[in-house]
Amino acid sequence: MIESDTRYRAIFEAVIDGDEDRVEALVRQSLDAGIDADLILTRGLTAGMAIVGDKLAAGEAFIPDVLWSASAVQKGISLLLPHLTADSRRSGGGSSSALFRVTSMTSG
Repeated sequence: MIESDTRYRAIFEAVIDGDEDRVEALVRQSLDAGIDADLILTRGLTAGMAIVGDKLAAGEAFIPDVLWSASAVQKGISLLLPHLTADSRRSGGGSSSALFRVTSMTSG
């Protein structure tokens, strides 16, 4: 569990930094390690994007920061998408509302 918590935290921080390459690498590594895609989405990508939104609201981040982070999240979601579908079938749902929140934050 500690290893997966460390992975979520690293993804979370990479999203906040807007580091698309690091998000991609960390999501790939997490999936390869068998970490649940729903948890990568909610504890890494969504949580990081929420902090970016909070920083924007507080005047601590600006539109370019949000766009860099959104691009990083989109890269992560593109890797997670096939796994989220499979995870949702096994668990009976759960990822769809988090996925909607993240894609709403990152689209147009």
